[in-house]
Amino acid sequence: MIMTPVDEEATAVPALSEEGGGPDTELEQALAAARARGRTKAAEILGGADMLSADDFARLVGTTRVTINTKR
Repeated sequence: MIMTPVDEEATAVPALSEEGGGPDTELEQALAAARARGRTKAAEILGGADMLSADDFARLVGTTRVTINTKR
């Protein structure tokens, strides 16, 4: 997987500072970790065998990929 600068920034979890790191810092770290878990779970779901490509779904409903992408 190729990481873009945006992807790298989005997956980075800020470290607590050694100078005590207050509640705001701890909250930010917890939120960043939760977001990372959410991205991982979404990737698992979207990568599942039961997920269809736009082409496969279009064939299933009798339309074109372009129509599927437009409606999406």
